[in-house]
Amino acid sequence: MSFPPTDWGGWTPEEYEVGAAATSGHFERWFRNVVALAQGAPNAPRITGEALATDNEGLEVLAVVASDAHEIAYGARPVAGVSSTSSTSFVMAKRWTIKTFSGSVRLKFQHAGSTSSGTATVYSRVMINGAEVAAWTVSTGGAGANRSVDLDIDPDDVIELQTRVSGSAATGSTSDIILSASNAYTPVSAYRRAAL
Repeated sequence: MSFPPTDWGGWTPEEYEVGAAATSGHFERWFRNVVALAQGAPNAPRITGEALATDNEGLEVLAVVASDAHEIAYGARPVAGVSSTSSTSFVMAKRWTIKTFSGSVRLKFQHAGSTSSGTATVYSRVMINGAEVAAWTVSTGGAGANRSVDLDIDPDDVIELQTRVSGSAATGSTSDIILSASNAYTPVSAYRRAAL
């Protein structure tokens, strides 16, 4: 349930003395003040300290659609891997553990390779919860390629971008890796007491 903007209602000490009568106006103000506090209404106390949502808990799940509108970081727990590799086994370029998103997201990156002799193939793939959902190849003799894929996601899904090469003389790289969607969380400044 969403609430319209609500003003903070002040009170006088006499209204809350022991034995003072409770009125419907008092109950309505108590209810509205909770909403005003959460909305950051003028004159309302501010939420501080442990009451704040973090990347790990307290953020509501956003319904999103794959788009270039907003980069996703908070609520998706990104972990950077390697940006280039000469491994012939797949290695992690980047991983996200989705926590506060449901729907679809867009993964974009640049995929390229080089070799000291001849040509080789660079492989990249996207895994969700250990299952391959997209894969690409690029020749080390080419200029590389921009890749994009839309992915269906739910909370607790793990997305991993991986890469490898076909020969020991080759190097594969992934860069400009962005996970994005129609909405995202943006951090704001928050303060807490140094001693709780």
